[in-house]
Amino acid sequence: MSSQQIQALESKKIPKLLFSYALPAVVGTVLNSIYNIVDRIFIGHGVSEYALSGLAITFPILIFMQAFGMLVGAGASVRVSIQLGQKNIRGAEHTLANAIFLTLFTQFITIVPCFLFMEPLLRLFGASDRTLPYAMEYLQIVIPANIFSTLSFGYNSVMRASGYPRKAMTTMIIGALTNVVLD
Repeated sequence: MSSQQIQALESKKIPKLLFSYALPAVVGTVLNSIYNIVDRIFIGHGVSEYALSGLAITFPILIFMQAFGMLVGAGASVRVSIQLGQKNIRGAEHTLANAIFLTLFTQFITIVPCFLFMEPLLRLFGASDRTLPYAMEYLQIVIPANIFSTLSFGYNSVMRASGYPRKAMTTMIIGALTNVVLD
């Protein structure tokens, strides 16, 4: 965090700071919703309605996995903010390193069971014989890549807490645009 950012956080009025941090967060989150919309458009038009149904059935599993990253990222962002406010840069870096390790660990302990119990989980969420193959094929690709999504979602809050709200928004936009191009 630069001395200019620290100075701004220490001296700017709260409403102005809130707006300068909230606006990029809202813009990034809205643009990030493009992930799901674009995936559904391409699958609905390009494959079939059964594939689209299969994709929808995977949503609870993916949200469950991403929730751990968001949880750790939100907690880490608070701790990092406090430590940066105390001018404890080393402590903030240590917190971030531990949070990244914890996120990777939670991803590992959720990825393995999701692969092992993929079919029963999908059946539990309503997959039929017609939609199950599409859901399983999608999850086999998306679950390993979910680590990157989880890190991105979880650590955007840390990036904002470190004084970089626009960088956090930019990373969300890059991810959404990359998804559109890959689709």
